[in-house]
Amino acid sequence: MDTIVYFILIVLAIPLFFMWRAIFRRYIKTEKTRIIATWLTTIVSAPVLYACIILLFLSAIEYYPNRDFNKQDWMDNPDRRFELSKDIIKSKMLLGKNYKEVMQILGEVGNDTSSQIMYYYLGYEPTLMNTHPSTLFVEFGDGKVIKVSQHSD
Repeated sequence: MDTIVYFILIVLAIPLFFMWRAIFRRYIKTEKTRIIATWLTTIVSAPVLYACIILLFLSAIEYYPNRDFNKQDWMDNPDRRFELSKDIIKSKMLLGKNYKEVMQILGEVGNDTSSQIMYYYLGYEPTLMNTHPSTLFVEFGDGKVIKVSQHSD
């Protein structure tokens, strides 16, 4: 572990120590038992609190809203389409539609109607270590959409 981790643990442990001491002062009457309980609880709770803070930080980094599909947002913000893609998949709004109907909803963006799969760029999801953009795949069978899925390479 880096020395900064030890420093952070000490900074977290100081207020925790006083908090536990105040709590145990109410409930534990013998001084020796209270001191041991305070130190042990502080030693255990400081790393737990540190881990919780790290997990909250990582969750905040990876958070992005899942919004309902809106054609204007889809067209205006191609780098943020990943926010809309879950609604497209979950609502099954494209299933059963033909090539022309899909292009009216999602746009052309260089897709070839002779292909059985259409691809739509969704942008980079804000996940840890994400280096590849997400893509929406619209698969056709007999000229109608049969499957819509999202992939991050």
